[in-house]
Order: sequence, then structure tokens, then C-alpha cells
Amino acid sequence: MLLTTRRYPIYYLPITKCGSTFLKSLLFALDHDGPLPQRIHDEARLIRAADVEPGFIAGSRFGFAVLRDPTERVVSLYLDKIARRGPGSFPALRALLVREAGLVLPDTLSQGDGVPDLGAALHRANCHRLADWLEENLAGRTALPVNPHWRRQSQRLRRAAPLGLVHLTLDGLDTQLPCLLEPAIPDIASRMAKVGTRNARAGGHLAEIISPALTARLRGLYPRDAELIEAARARWAERRTRGWRNGGAAPRSRQPALMLTAAHRAPLMFLAIPKAGCTLLRNLAYLIDHGRLHPDPSAIHADRCLHTRPVRPRSHDGRAFHDGRAFIVLRDPVARFFALYREKVIGTDPHFFSWIARRLAEQSRFATGVGLNLEAHRQNCHLLLNYIEQRIRSRKPGEVNGHWRPQAAFAARARRFGLRALTLEGIEAQLTAHLGDALPEIGTMLSRLGRLDRAAPRDGPAEPEILDAALESRILALYGADRTLHARVTAAWQETGCAPLV
Repeated sequence: MLLTTRRYPIYYLPITKCGSTFLKSLLFALDHDGPLPQRIHDEARLIRAADVEPGFIAGSRFGFAVLRDPTERVVSLYLDKIARRGPGSFPALRALLVREAGLVLPDTLSQGDGVPDLGAALHRANCHRLADWLEENLAGRTALPVNPHWRRQSQRLRRAAPLGLVHLTLDGLDTQLPCLLEPAIPDIASRMAKVGTRNARAGGHLAEIISPALTARLRGLYPRDAELIEAARARWAERRTRGWRNGGAAPRSRQPALMLTAAHRAPLMFLAIPKAGCTLLRNLAYLIDHGRLHPDPSAIHADRCLHTRPVRPRSHDGRAFHDGRAFIVLRDPVARFFALYREKVIGTDPHFFSWIARRLAEQSRFATGVGLNLEAHRQNCHLLLNYIEQRIRSRKPGEVNGHWRPQAAFAARARRFGLRALTLEGIEAQLTAHLGDALPEIGTMLSRLGRLDRAAPRDGPAEPEILDAALESRILALYGADRTLHARVTAAWQETGCAPLV
């Protein structure tokens, strides 16, 4: 029943003639950076939430449906699908209603497609006749079955009741949807403005046609729908008096913030260190929020699909803002260097850094291709270390590429914000110990993720063969502080079984 997105953990229940054209276009635009498709309702790339457990959706803050005043909905149906000629209209239904319900509509238009200029009074009379036919149809007394375009909204909502969806109103969508989704999509308002696809071809006629008598007729035909939208309007009006967002915005803090990757649905917050388990952690955050695996786990770095959260050094009572749960993951620097070499420098997958190998090959005797022998790999590693050493020495820590920036530089920032430390070598047991009380199913999630190492060539000698005394000495000379830090954190875990402060 629900639609979701690849990038954001939001869940939308479409109801026909309640802004679904705009909302489907918005969901598509959130996942795809190109142009919108011409026929959004037929778009196969929209993602259904069929593989997400209903209980998971019920616990989400970002599940919603959009309601519309039943009078506007029926008049929009009449103008857009029945009176109007052209693509997307229902000519067979038009002919049936002219024949069976007595609607007065011309056979053709004098000037192409569009809504015939019959005057507000005749359009209003047609809507009253349509209401009479709808009453018979909704009661099952016509040959034509009930269509989603005029099915009661309450029926659709009844099926989704266990999901606990938030009810928005179409007439308040521009303020309500950003209020609901900004925690997941901070720029949602501007994204909505860019979509700009509102099905308003007949919208200008609505106010002229609607009258008190027609409103009373259609609200009597859809009484539960009228109750639902009035209740939703009242709730949003009350929320507006409190400043929309839970009583108003919190005062801004002047303390510097550290941006962490986080999950919406669990206290998973971490400072990602490249080549130290960040692919695993990002996919874990995605699984926590979406209830399903990312469609391309190895490409999650390039996908704008994760929540970021600012944390500050200390609160007014001296406690860390993240309650001590935020962390970094450290990796043995020798293993991290070889992961960089294998997966980024001489890798063959779409995400490797081909420019490094190309630059090193132009400047020195760096060897590329498959089938390299032991000495070629060893020489490559020394040349790569030359390049990294020059970069580290010539640039400020924050300007050094994160894939070879010393982990101690990340740790120095994390220390100021009270982050804890884990090690990649013990990640499964340590994550369970650190977050298991708040996320009991974390072990199951980690088993679902499995190993997420990117494909790396394995045609040559293994790392222990390449690593001789001279190469190890050079790596540790460059990353000696990382080895000391990693050893301290490993020892603390062995001694206490808890995550130590960085």
C-alpha cells in the first residue's frame, strides 16, 4: 500500500485525487536527480514498501497520508477526469455519466482539449448529478465498480490504521510536510518547490463551482472523510500555535558542533573513518532506518541517503549531548593501509581511485594491471607511502584525504566531544555490547549485512607476504600514533568489555 524512497526512511500512503501526482513526483525526485517522468503514476521506479515489516513502519515518525476535503476532491474529479478533454481524462466515464446521470457536456470542444466553458452554474448542476450517481455507485447499485478516484478516503485509511500514519491535509501540505519530514530531509521545502508538479489543470474553477449546498451534499456522501480532514486540520492548527515543531525551536547553541552519521530509529551515532568499517556502519544505519538492505551496499557512500546529526562537546550539566553512545571505529593501521592499496589504488571496481595509480605511474615506476608479482606490489606500496607522506606533511589535517588521514586526527576531534572508541577487529561483539540494550536486534542486523568489503583483486600475493620489515617500519613511522591508539583501545575492551573514551 505504501511508497517509500531509496534514500530516506519515509512512507507515504497514496490516496487518489489527494495530491498523489505531486507526492509521487516528489518521492521520485528525492531518489533520482534527473528529470521527472511524464507519467508518474505508471513509473516502475517508484519503490513500494512491500518488503518492510508493518510493525517497522508503525514505529516510524515519517509515515503519512494526505487527506483532501471531499467537496474539493469530487469537484476536482469532475473537472479533471470528466468535463475535461485530453490525455488523462476518462472519456468512457464521461459518456456513461451523460447517458445515465444526465450530465450536460458537449460532445466536442471548439478549441482543442480542456474544460468546456459552460459557466459555474451548469458545472455546479453537473456536480450535483455526479453526486447522485456516486451515491448509487458507492452503495454497489451500478454496473461500474467503485474506482479509487472516488472511493472513500476512510476506506483506504482503515486498511492502513495499524501503521499509525500521520494525517496531513492537501490544503496545508506546503507547511505540514516540511514540519513532518525536516528531521529526515532538512531541505524538504526547497525540494518540494523544485518539483513544482501540482495537478492544477482545473483548480481555478473549484472556488467558482463550490457552493454551500454542494458542500453539504458531498459531505453527506462522504461523512467520515469530512470528519477525518476536520480532525487533521484541528490537530495541525493546534500544532501551529505551538510553533509547528513540538512547541517551537530550541535556542541555538554557540558551541561548535561535530557532524555525526546517525540513525533516526536508534541511538547509533558515529564519526566515520574511511577504510575503518564505515561502509558497514553506514549500511547498518540504513538498515535500522529503512528495515531493508540498501539496494547497492558498496555505493552507499555516494548516495545521499543517511541522516547526519550535530553533537556538541558538553551540555549545561557536563554530560555529553549524545549520552555517551556516539563512537568511532579504529583499525590496525597496517591493515588499513593495505585496504587502501588493494581496494582504492589498484582496485577494479567502479569506486576505486584510478587517478592515484595513474599519477603514480606517470611520476614513478608504479605498476598497474593484473598478475603483479611480490616485488611489484612491495614497490607499489613504498611509492604509495611516498605520496601519502608528502600529502600529510604539506597539508593541514582537515585537508588530507580521509582515506589516508591518520586515525589519530579523527580521534583528536572525537575526544573533544566525548566519543567512545571501538575497533574494527572486534566490531560485532563490541557494537552488541555498546548498543545492545537500546538495539537488541543489532546482532541479527549485522548478520544480515554480512561482509561488505568492496571487491579487491586477489590474483597476487597476500598482504602478509608483501609486508616485510622495511615496509612495516615505514607504515608505522607514518602511522605510529594510530598503532598506539588502536592498542590502547583494544586493551581497554579486553579489560573492561566496555567502550573507552577516545
